[in-house]
Amino acid sequence: RLLLAWIAEFPKAVLALVEDKGLFVFLTQSAISAADSCHVQGLCAMLIGAIALYYPEEAPAGAQYKKSDVFDHLVRKLGFDQFSLKWRAIRQAPEFQSHGISGHPCLYDDHFVDFLEGLYQKVDAHVQKQISDPTMLMQMDAGAAPLKLGDSQLQQTLEVT
Repeated sequence: RLLLAWIAEFPKAVLALVEDKGLFVFLTQSAISAADSCHVQGLCAMLIGAIALYYPEEAPAGAQYKKSDVFDHLVRKLGFDQFSLKWRAIRQAPEFQSHGISGHPCLYDDHFVDFLEGLYQKVDAHVQKQISDPTMLMQMDAGAAPLKLGDSQLQQTLEVT
């Protein structure tokens, strides 16, 4: 929750967040792991989506990634279908649906639910726009630079699962 709010309220923070080169590996492993709860999977997927949404179009000199690298990670490594499925799984969880109902166990308050709903809509719209942009797809298809560190580790993880 803290990282999602930090990025959404201060988008420049996304650059600080991705300084950790193993972040995408950790988030992707957590998002696709069958051992994690739908809440962990969904929130990790949502964080990847928020990173893709708020990552600057023109990354500053010395930045780890280009925008196309981050988008490629969301669409190809995690998979936008999986991103959407993880979101739906959270929304269907009783702990999510019972927000705002006193006396019922829940993990989310009304404010955070509204925040997540809005963030999902923004990420979805952003991805749809990027997918319809032929220049973004050409960058990805033309061999845009892969994620620098952890990509082989991520590929091994994806092959195992």
